[in-house]
Order: sequence, then structure tokens, then C-alpha cells
Amino acid sequence: MVQIQTLAVCWLPLLLLLCDRMILERRKGDTLYVSVALAFTLYCSMYIGIFSVILLGSWTVAGGLSRRYPLRWPTLARLTAAVGLAVLFTTTLWLEYLSFSAAYGFHHDKKELINRSAALLDLIQSPEWELIWGRTMLRQQFGHRGAFPGIVVTALVFLALFSWGKLKREYPAVRIALLAAVLCYSLAFGPVLKVHPSPAHIFGHEIPWIGAIVGVIPGIRVPYRFLVCASLFVGLIAGTSVAMLGRRFQHGKLITTAILILMVIDVAPSRSSVRASRNLPPPLAVSDAYPFLAAHSAEDAVAIELPVSLQDGYQPPVQARYVYGASGHLHRVVSYHAAVLPPQIRALQNAALLLPSEPSRQTLLKGGVTRLVLHRTDMDAAEFERRAFELDRTSYFREFTGKEAYVYRLDKTSNRSFRDQK
Repeated sequence: MVQIQTLAVCWLPLLLLLCDRMILERRKGDTLYVSVALAFTLYCSMYIGIFSVILLGSWTVAGGLSRRYPLRWPTLARLTAAVGLAVLFTTTLWLEYLSFSAAYGFHHDKKELINRSAALLDLIQSPEWELIWGRTMLRQQFGHRGAFPGIVVTALVFLALFSWGKLKREYPAVRIALLAAVLCYSLAFGPVLKVHPSPAHIFGHEIPWIGAIVGVIPGIRVPYRFLVCASLFVGLIAGTSVAMLGRRFQHGKLITTAILILMVIDVAPSRSSVRASRNLPPPLAVSDAYPFLAAHSAEDAVAIELPVSLQDGYQPPVQARYVYGASGHLHRVVSYHAAVLPPQIRALQNAALLLPSEPSRQTLLKGGVTRLVLHRTDMDAAEFERRAFELDRTSYFREFTGKEAYVYRLDKTSNRSFRDQK
């Protein structure tokens, strides 16, 4: 999901360019172009699409306050028309989004927004996995976020900012990118200003911030993700410095190559991080139960899998693995990789946790679930043996026995326990 959202960010420079042209040149066709680009962003990622709407509005207001163009009613009308057309083009997407929000809730409180917002010190913190900066004073010390772009990129950005007179062709682009980066950073700080993970206070009161506008939109829970947008514009500014250096010196290509090598070294992972990385196996290789489901289970089989979370209660890694495995065995599963789980899924998962209770089995069957997959992975060994013993003792039909998982039929029982059958 994060990688898809990162790709969707690439539409933002085009959006701002078209927005500028729509306002400054006042050509009718540009309104349509802005709406189409925004629609593409929404289809690529609803999250970044909503970010884009916020950014376009902030961009227009900032342009008016900085006197880049007059902030008049026709300007706001053209922007509103562009957003309205984009919403019209993505009607089916919005209907599903609003329907899900109304049924299951996409709401969040202020405390959650604050916890998921950036802090000022994040901008000078590097992730612990970096080879050069991960062991220095710049390593992550507060929270779990590090947004420092590296010494090379930072130096290139400052070079561009202090070389306005020499950036003849790139000056308009740098000015636009700088304003966009400042806006994205500001929105990433969320509803209140934070220096470190705790909100800053003046006279005992939290300092309100413009990122509070994110809180009025259902489903947007992580203002910190605006840093992804900011990083794109920071990269554009750094790129103008590279282009300028390439023109000024005779061996421009060598300089460009050297800068790229230094940038790679600047953010290279440490050896320990590389050794800790894991290869992603094919979907059917995640569990030995999945090839069995693919080859032997009926087409309408629906599986629920245990455990439903890690031993500390955290669900996303486990649910993501089950969804990934389903892409191999091609059966429906009671797993959903998202921050907001529909209550039906939670109810089925809670019922599975109460097996071999007969009411729980009936609840699962009424929900269309016909298979239970019991995994050893991420489950305590004693807990796995206890659950398997209880299911076998109450005559649940075990149709597959593997090293990593067992598969039980919920719609079929045996007259004898599994141990008697052996």
C-alpha cells in the first residue's frame, strides 16, 4: 500500500503546474486538464488524491497571499470547478468510500491525529538502518520516524536556495517546488505543533497548526504521510542544483555521476539491516496448507485462519500474509489488510477464536466460512497444540496435516476424533 501511494505522489507536480497555468493564463481547457490529473491521482490512491485537494486549496491561498496571482472569486470558481469535475469523474469511487465510511466508520479523534503527525525533530532524524547516519547523533531517538533526506540532498537544496540568480531556466520551477514543499511539511505537522513526540506548549496550551484541516476529512488519519509529498518537491529542488552544476563545469556528466553515487552512499542501508531483510516467497510457499487449498478445496470454500494477530495483538502483518497467500490458492479468506476492519470480519474472527464451541462454528457457517486453517507461525507452540487437541477431541474433521498448518472442515464432522482415526 505504501509503495502504491508513493507512486501516486508523482502526479502532484503536474497538478500544480496545471493549476498555475489555469489561474495565470485563464485558458478554459486548463480547468479540464486539472480535473483529469486530479481524477487520475484519486484512482491511483484515494489517500494521496485527498491530499492533492488539500494541497491545491492551500496552494491557491498561498499564491494569493504571496501575490503571485490575484485571489479573486473567478480564481476560486475555476479551482472549485476543477475539483467538482474530478469528483464527477470518480463518482463510483466516492460512492464506495462514503458507503464504507457510513457503514463502518472512518472517524478519528484529535489524539490519534497528533500521534500520527510529524514532529520538528523528525526532519533531522535518520532511520536506524542507515549505514552512515544510523549510528550518529542523527539516528532516531524520539518515536519511530526519521525524515532526514541526507546530507547530499540537504546541501543541494541549500545550494539551489542560495543561487537564485544562477537558476535562470529553473527559477520558476524551484519557486513552485519550494512553496509546495513548505505547504506539505506544514500539513504533515498535523493539528498541533510538535518538537518531539509530545506537543509543544505555550503558557500551558498546545500550539494549534494548519494541519488541523486534515482532521475534518474522514479516513485521513496520518498527516505524517504528507512528508512523502514534501520529499518529492525537495528532490525537484535538489535536481535543479545538479543541473546547474552540470552546466557550469566542463565535466558536468562526471559531476552528476559523482553526486548520484554520493546520494546512494548517503542513504545506503547498514549490513545488519541487509542481513535482517527477508525474501518474499511465492504465495503458495507461505504455508504448506495453501497448496492443499489450491488443489483440493471446493471452489466455494471460504477459509478463516488462526492466529488473527501477532502475540502482542498487532494484526496487520498476519492479515497481510493471509491476503497474500490467497492470491496463490485463489479462495476467499476472512482477512482484510486495513486500519478499519468491518464489524462482520471482527465477528467472524472472534468466533474462530472461540472454537471448538458449537455456537461459534454455527456463526462461521452462517457467514459462509467452511475451512479453518490453524498456523504454527506467529502462534505460541503450546497454544497451537492446545487448539489442535481441542479441535481433534471434539471430532472436527482434519483434512490436511502439514508442518506449518492444519486444515479443518467446519461443514463436516467425524464420528471419531482425529486421534481415534489414526
